[in-house]
Amino acid sequence: MKKEERMIHMKKRFCFLITCITLLALVGCGEKETSKKEDIYYKEGSDIDIKGNVMGISKDEDKNIYALVDRNIIKKFDESGNIINELKLEIPKDKPIIPIAIGQDKNNIIYVEMKEFSKKSETHEIWKLDEKGKIKEKISIKKNDTGGFARFKFSRLYIRENNNFIYKNDNNNLIEVDKNGEIVNTLIGDNVEDFIKIENVIYGIIKNNENREIKLVKKILGSQGYEYSKKIDEDEFVGYLGYDTKEKKLLYTAGINSIKSFDLDGNLLKTVVDIENASLFRKIINVNGFAVSSKGNIYMSYMEQNENLKSPKTSIAVFNKKIGIRPESNKKVLTVGVNKKIDQMELKLLASEFMKKNPDIIVKFNNYDYKEEYLSDYFKKLNTKIISGKGEDLIPTEHLPMKKYALNGVFEKLNKFMKEDKEFKIDNYYKSIFDSLKVDGDYYAYPVKFKQSVLIGDNDLLKKNNINIEKGQWSRKDFIKALKDISKDEGLYGLSKITKIQLFNILFLGNSDEFIDYKNKDTNFNSEDFRKILKDVKLVFDENLLNEDMTKVEMTKSGKGTIGFINEDKLGMYNLTEIKNMINHFKLYPYPTKDGKGGYGFTVNAYGINANSKIKDIAWKFLKYLSSDKVNMDYYGFSMPVNKKEMKKILEKTKNSEKKVALYLEDSKWYSFPLTEEEIKNIQDSLENLTINTQLDPQVKNILTKSLNKYFNEGMGKEELIKTLDSRISTYLKE
Repeated sequence: MKKEERMIHMKKRFCFLITCITLLALVGCGEKETSKKEDIYYKEGSDIDIKGNVMGISKDEDKNIYALVDRNIIKKFDESGNIINELKLEIPKDKPIIPIAIGQDKNNIIYVEMKEFSKKSETHEIWKLDEKGKIKEKISIKKNDTGGFARFKFSRLYIRENNNFIYKNDNNNLIEVDKNGEIVNTLIGDNVEDFIKIENVIYGIIKNNENREIKLVKKILGSQGYEYSKKIDEDEFVGYLGYDTKEKKLLYTAGINSIKSFDLDGNLLKTVVDIENASLFRKIINVNGFAVSSKGNIYMSYMEQNENLKSPKTSIAVFNKKIGIRPESNKKVLTVGVNKKIDQMELKLLASEFMKKNPDIIVKFNNYDYKEEYLSDYFKKLNTKIISGKGEDLIPTEHLPMKKYALNGVFEKLNKFMKEDKEFKIDNYYKSIFDSLKVDGDYYAYPVKFKQSVLIGDNDLLKKNNINIEKGQWSRKDFIKALKDISKDEGLYGLSKITKIQLFNILFLGNSDEFIDYKNKDTNFNSEDFRKILKDVKLVFDENLLNEDMTKVEMTKSGKGTIGFINEDKLGMYNLTEIKNMINHFKLYPYPTKDGKGGYGFTVNAYGINANSKIKDIAWKFLKYLSSDKVNMDYYGFSMPVNKKEMKKILEKTKNSEKKVALYLEDSKWYSFPLTEEEIKNIQDSLENLTINTQLDPQVKNILTKSLNKYFNEGMGKEELIKTLDSRISTYLKE
């Protein structure tokens, strides 16, 4: 590129990003790390060598640290991590009773909370032990249980000066009971994941099971309500809380990725340990205990999951507190943006394996916490990073208007990598997915996985009604006729429960380019064809061609053989093996199209390489690894791989599998089934005919969804809807 062209390109890109900031009133986002070098850091030490299964570790209000091993052994540690005492509990062998919390009073007497995990669950007690671990007294606290199932992980037990106990009941409520086990007070009625007591103050980690928010709360004993309640995370795996008595800081294991510090007012100070400076966090682990010694050293018990291990490995990791400046790392750090926590969880599995094969590379993630209803906030976060030069090396493209970003120089062209990499062969992948991401003939995004959008047909019911769907004969008219033919008999319906928006998408997405012309920046909603789609949606609901009460769960209970088609717009590998819960003999059918050819849809999870990245070659290497046939197949459970060889391997595995329980529902079981040769052939055929990219430009989708919702709820007439869509979408395209 000539110097003049480079200057024009840079100006163009700068103007684009400035425009993004102006339009969206950009604000700062995320954790703001201090640039000052701290005089305290944590160095990863050697694990404490303990034989047996480490089930948890905790610290009481004094200096005592305890680990639970093999269900019946309590090991006590000194400040240096040396074992100074070992108690063997006398647990009945015929009952599944497990210690779930340990504490010590001011007289150095150890107490253990014991709970029976069985259907009867008759035992929930606090045992008072002597210095050899013999039981001196049993205090029943069963009366304080409420029938919950929350208590599964190792926790804490505090003994107050008046001999009252503070612990979590079976519903994860924090309660105080007297020496006889009688409840004195409910301290925290919310879902307490972990807590610590510092004198007369409780600090707790609270999780909202509905929105997944995790909050840090402060509660003064004897007071009403919280001193504060602050959101600190949003994680599938909630961590544990600890306290550095010298620094007067709270330490929190943020799930399975890092350790963060907070001041006592609940303000985030910094991330003190993460994947960059702890090899432990590059593994797939579940943390099951956490303790901070009075010296400030961190002890963390964990279970490692590894396909090469015959059984999970358990151990206690140590992070020693150091005074001075942390030594610089010589590893290269690849940063990856993710849209949701689930994406990060899935990618971490593969990143762990990638880092084992490439020990000089660290892969770190940043979650943008994408929510469709907060689209502008999402763009603010993303654009702020890009304009500041701090954008990730790999940027998720799933919810971006790719043409605008690509043509303004945000992403690197991938054509060069594809051409020069002799290992890369595009024919090894589902090429239609790659091609759907092209912008003006060039590749700017690399797909790593996808989900299908299909109609799942009940073959037995279709044959019974003489409905034979041939290739090339699947127009919208054919689809509506099939629904009518199925629904003519009492108790039979063409479709299971579906929203009007979802039905609209089935009829619209296969011909969306007829109404939205991205190239010429124009729209054509004012057409008879679009009016016909709206009319067909109304017809299906007015003529009861669907059963609005028949959910997927209801189908497995009583709806088998009554529904012709199920719409599945996010079909992954797990879904394929679970279809037979609802339909005995199924077949995947495409979405109908105007020309009658029909088309199988897909949504893509893809990444673009940041044009400003200084490690583009590593970014490409990681992308290629994510889509290789060498990765762990479990990664594709909720989606599908773009690599044909990997897909074939997964389908072959499902053919040779056995029927097994996948999920326990309230009053039934949800099974995973093996697939037949005929079903696999049908699935492979659908994958070779992926023609409909169901991901619209996010702003276009936003306008469509809001306007259609208003129309379907009778807040807008048909002609007003058409006028609104033509006006707003064409205006956006011309911006």
